[in-house]
Parts: sequence; structure tokens; C-alpha cells
Amino acid sequence: MRILLKTVAALIVLLLAAGLFLFKTSTGFKIISPVLAKMITPPFPDYPQPLAQLKEDTQGVIYFPSYTAYDLDVILAGVKPEHQMTGLGTLVLPENASKALPAPLMIVIHGSGGIADGREFDYADWLSKAGYAVFVLDYYASRGLKPDDDYMKKVVTVTEYDIIADSYSALKYLRQHPAIDGDKIGMMGFSYGGMASRLAMDKRLKQAFIGDEKGFAVHGDLYGPCFQQLNTKAITSGALITLRGDEDASNNLQYCLDRELEMRNLGAIVEAHVLPGAGHGWENNIPRAFDANYPYVDGCIMAYDEKGHSTVNGETLLNAPVETSRLARIALRMQSADVMKNCLKYGYIMGNDELNHQRSNQFLRSFLEIYMPVNRPDIDVEKKTEEKQS
Repeated sequence: MRILLKTVAALIVLLLAAGLFLFKTSTGFKIISPVLAKMITPPFPDYPQPLAQLKEDTQGVIYFPSYTAYDLDVILAGVKPEHQMTGLGTLVLPENASKALPAPLMIVIHGSGGIADGREFDYADWLSKAGYAVFVLDYYASRGLKPDDDYMKKVVTVTEYDIIADSYSALKYLRQHPAIDGDKIGMMGFSYGGMASRLAMDKRLKQAFIGDEKGFAVHGDLYGPCFQQLNTKAITSGALITLRGDEDASNNLQYCLDRELEMRNLGAIVEAHVLPGAGHGWENNIPRAFDANYPYVDGCIMAYDEKGHSTVNGETLLNAPVETSRLARIALRMQSADVMKNCLKYGYIMGNDELNHQRSNQFLRSFLEIYMPVNRPDIDVEKKTEEKQS
């Protein structure tokens, strides 16, 4: 036995010396290499320091303090200085926004493919004309990723929990802007970003990043997948709107009904809409078509325990020690294919659908008028004039 223990100890030393780590999984021990993960993970950009104070007319590219915690268990254990990084986004202020007439703010979050032509900045234009300030978050650029980087590289190196970290960090930072109403800040996202917007309603996540500060007034989930079950026990007070299409294979509508019911049972206001004939990404400028190469997850539920460790249909996905580095976690995720192999599907309808784009906007605008209204005299006059003319 003593010889066996010495042999095992020697093996562990050799693995560590080689930059390898040994983790126990449901199927045995797995050797992973952060060195391999480092080869595909870009360094963080060398951004300027965020402004210590925002002025009344500050807009355009904004840098803000944020975190890259990567996994839920890290966040629940408490983010640390080594998780700090600089976030990035573009702020658009509506006309006449000022300290005297502060505007509500909507943080807009792109999907897993990145900022899309016809979507995030088009929504920024549309919402700003309605009197909202808009912050288009770019969670890929701030982590060194480029628009033409491989899709799987993006989704392996940046997680939904990184998106949530950026969203709450941006809320905290932009709340100090003189021309923004700090009590009326919402978040809405598309696909991967929509899922993050919904998951961000978990009160544990708000507490981890902004403590007892007021959270988001509203959350918008536009066709975000629903296979994740956080087993949330308490939620924030913001209302949620969900918008999905009944021809979008990437959204399992039964899973989404289940997630929405879970939120309602915890006291959430949930306004849910399923658009007939709509696929995925109906705002995008690309022509509407079925693409057999688009990947998505279906047939599996990714459930989390109270510590933030995940299982897929009961099988352990990731359960590393909380101090495990980001690169090691990326390597672990890269090697989780054996657990996820039966969950990964391909092919769904994607692209421009003007009719459902208009329907979606009508639902969204009505929702915002109830739960995060503008309440600015100059905007109200313009809106009444438009209604009279129509």
C-alpha cells in the first residue's frame, strides 16, 4: 500500500510539472491541460482604465470594471481580485437626456455569434428614439475575441456567467452617469444573451456582483435557450418578458414553459409570447433560411446544485475545485463532449422576418411602457403626436 501511495503521489507531481491537472468525473479521472486551453484562449486586451467619473454627455465606447468568473460555483463562492478585468460596450444617449431629464437605460446583450447586422445597434437606435439610453455590451471583444473567430472558440472561452458578470458590473458603473435614471436600468438579450438575461434574475447572482443595490428593473429574453435549471430559490424584483418563435428548433418550448413557471412560482412577473411562424434571430439582416450547421442543445437539462456544480440528465458535467483556474476550466469544458454528445443537435431556421420583428417590437414596447416607462415630457409629446398622425 505504501508503494502504491508513493507511486500515485509521484504521478500527481509529474502531472503538475507538465502543466496538467487531474480531476474526478462521473466516468473516472480525467487529465486536462490548461496549456491546450491557452492555445485557443486570447489574452485580455490592454484597455484604458475606466473613467473615475462619468459626465453628463459621456457616451460612445465605455470601459468599465468587470469580472471573468467563468462558472457559477466560482461566483457563489465569492468573486476575487484575480477575476477582475475590464468590460466594454457602447453607450447611446437619447436626445435631450441630461441630469435634469435622466433617461432609463437598457443594456443590450448580443448572442453567441456576436453582434449581428440589423440587431443590437438597430435596437439601440429604436430604443433611443423612444427615450431610452442604450448600452450595447460586447462580452467577446473585452475577452480578446474577434468577430471572425471560430464559433466554438467563442462559446468555450466565454460563458453565460461571464455575460451576467458584465451585465451587473455595467449596471453598477453606469448607474453613476448623470444622464441615466439609476432606478430604471434593464437588460435584454438575444439567444445566448437572452438566456443570460433570464438567469441573471437569480438573487444570488445579483448579490455576488452588486450586493444590496437595486437590481434590474426589467429583463428581456429574446429566444434564449431554456435547458439550464439553476434551482433558484429567490429571485430579483424585475419583470421578465420572453419572446420566442414556434418554428425555432433551438428553443424547446416545453423547457421554456417549465423555466417560466419556476420563475412565476417564486413570485416573478413573467410576460411570455410565442410568435407564430417565427424562427431564430428574426431581426437579423441575413435572409431567413434553415441552416443545418447551426448547433444547439436539446433533449438534456443542465441542472445545478446549491454550490453551483452542474449535471446533465443526472451525469456530472463539471465539478472542479473552486480554486481551479479559468484556463483549466476552459480545458474541462472542452473535454465535456462525452457528457454532452447526446444533447448537441444541428439545424434551425434563422434570419430576417419583418412581420415577427414588428410583433416582437410591439410586445416589447408595451412591456416597457408598463414596467420601465420613460416619463419624460418631451418624449410624451412626441409620442402623442405620432399616435395622432397614425
